[in-house]
Amino acid sequence: MTNLQLERLWLCFLTYSCLGWIIEVLFVLFTGGGLTNRGFLLGPYCPIYGVGCLTILVLTGNLARKPLRFIFSAMIICGILEYSTSVFMEYLFHERWWDYSDFFFQIDGRVCLETLVPFGVLSYAVTCHIHPLVEKRISGIRRSSLHLFFRWSLFLFAADLLTTLWHHLR
Repeated sequence: MTNLQLERLWLCFLTYSCLGWIIEVLFVLFTGGGLTNRGFLLGPYCPIYGVGCLTILVLTGNLARKPLRFIFSAMIICGILEYSTSVFMEYLFHERWWDYSDFFFQIDGRVCLETLVPFGVLSYAVTCHIHPLVEKRISGIRRSSLHLFFRWSLFLFAADLLTTLWHHLR
């Protein structure tokens, strides 16, 4: 993978992480939970969304012409990612970051059908409609600007991650 490809991939990751954070914040706001930072990190991003989107783009891209199969596959990928992230974070920090125990069709309170269906549908929308626009925008960024943004955003993200880990692990 070239440096340019890596920088573009990083920008896609950040874009989807930020969009995921926005969705989380708006969902909680509109369901009566008030304005709150829904991310694990301090900044306005949820890395699980960035990882999820990129994973789905890589693993299900060839299914885009078969919407139901695509959505079902994306639901499985999201379920595995959400479940494993929950287990890992609970192991590392000794606390649960989300709990779906009160939801119907849930597994260990870590994943539930009520969230996996929207994730599957949203994954289809991202793959077919949003990602082509994101890629077009990113490819239009001058290489020097992309390189500078890559370095600064990676530095800030790493600083945020280290600060958050230090805070939670001490």
